Amino acid sequence: MRIRGWAQLAVVFGGLWLSTGCLEHFERLVTTVTYDPFEQSFRVVRRLENVEPAFFGCVDLGDCADAIHRATSLTPAAFPSALSDRLVQRLTESGATDIEVQLLQRGEQLDARIAYTAVVGSAAAEDTMVHAEWDGGKGRYYLVVDADGSIEPLDVKAKVRKQAVSGPGGIDWRESWVLKPKHREVTTRMAVDNEVRPLFTAVPGLDQALSSRGLLDAVISPVAVAAAQPAPEPAPSPLPAPAPAPAPAPTAQAPSPAVPAPAPTAALTPTPQPAPAAVVVPAPAPAPAPAPVPAAAAPASRSWPAPDLNSPARTYSYDARVTGGTLTAGAANLSVEPLLPKVRVCYQERQAQVPDLAGSAFLGALVRPDGTILSTSVYGSINDRPFLDCLELAIEGWRFQPWGVGEEPSDVALPLVFRVEELPPARGRKKRR
Repeated sequence: MRIRGWAQLAVVFGGLWLSTGCLEHFERLVTTVTYDPFEQSFRVVRRLENVEPAFFGCVDLGDCADAIHRATSLTPAAFPSALSDRLVQRLTESGATDIEVQLLQRGEQLDARIAYTAVVGSAAAEDTMVHAEWDGGKGRYYLVVDADGSIEPLDVKAKVRKQAVSGPGGIDWRESWVLKPKHREVTTRMAVDNEVRPLFTAVPGLDQALSSRGLLDAVISPVAVAAAQPAPEPAPSPLPAPAPAPAPAPTAQAPSPAVPAPAPTAALTPTPQPAPAAVVVPAPAPAPAPAPVPAAAAPASRSWPAPDLNSPARTYSYDARVTGGTLTAGAANLSVEPLLPKVRVCYQERQAQVPDLAGSAFLGALVRPDGTILSTSVYGSINDRPFLDCLELAIEGWRFQPWGVGEEPSDVALPLVFRVEELPPARGRKKRR
């Protein structure tokens, strides 16, 4: 993430970091997320500060210029090994749109600034580690930031929230920062690597090569390093010396003009969040037999009507995200198709009772190559319990076709967005007089 022209791939960096550990080879990541509740989307700006050659997998002038050109043109190598190529590859698969890339030179350092739009529920949005949740009582959205240990405290006041998360290793705690609804924008900062080599120091002449190719968008005047270094202190004297005469001012040369530091970019970074830790939903315990309560019959026996095409409750699904194992995204999408009508029914039924119910959710499953489901989960920004119960019931019939041998499971997450939309007026009907 030390590339400037590569800026567009920063978009994917969050999720890729979680799965490949490629959060390295640049000094600092700054990410700004602006939420649009009407479009249900994020505008994300990320800045990778002080990117070094290892990020591009290059050592000399020609290789580095070519690697940066691939990144800025979003054309990764056929068999990507460099972090820049792998990030570009994920960017093109994450659902990011309206991508803007800017490369900035600060003295011997290179910064990459990436801006893009991410629809809530897409991989590009989840990579930011910022989520939008719905407050049904007050009828408004608020932002939640995953409190990863490497992220610096936020600039705005936030409430700390801890949630118990079930997983294969037992119960764990997930901590988040909950912002007030008035905050539609949040910036996160993360220190990454304090031992990087400035790109233009490590590869002399690269700045001119990038400029000649039109890849360098801006050059910021460097601060005079020598002038910034403090003068050495005199050795301590064993005797109390009289007040030393002040050091003579360097009258022979004019003081160095103040060079404005580059304005901090409202860029962030995902985080991919990797995707949030799944909350495992255990299979419902069987109802006790003794009580003569007919209503305690197994909920799986409920009927599922066809979705109502005239309902304003709209469900949007996105490509399944698969991590681990060898399951393909295409096979995961096929497994999800039979569930979608039930999911739509759940939302339509509950929205009829709660008219302003809206938000995003993930349906998750941990599956072995023989098709055996180890666990399922439902999580996201909607906290309406009856609705979530219905979704849990809908995924009880989730099935996967066997796709291989071995024991390594694949983790599947299906992003969903639920939104209330006014139906267009019916055409061809004459008004009654």
